[in-house]
Amino acid sequence: MALGLGVRAAPFTYAAHALAVAAAAMVLVWAIQFRGGLAIEATNKNLIFNVSTASVPLPSLLALLPNWIRRLVASMPTIF
Repeated sequence: MALGLGVRAAPFTYAAHALAVAAAAMVLVWAIQFRGGLAIEATNKNLIFNVSTASVPLPSLLALLPNWIRRLVASMPTIF
């Protein structure tokens, strides 16, 4: 038997998604603007660290992408 709290999950889900997008944007701004850019191979080893830091939020966003596409397609008007 499930224990319900009497609150809807949708507002919390939207807030979590918004926070994930904001975190990804802030990490990219930090890495590009304040750390000197991104690089996979460089003589400056700090830039290589930036690539790994910027790639941390990407799996979360990629996991959310199919759900966003499904909702977008579901909200489109039917042509046929």
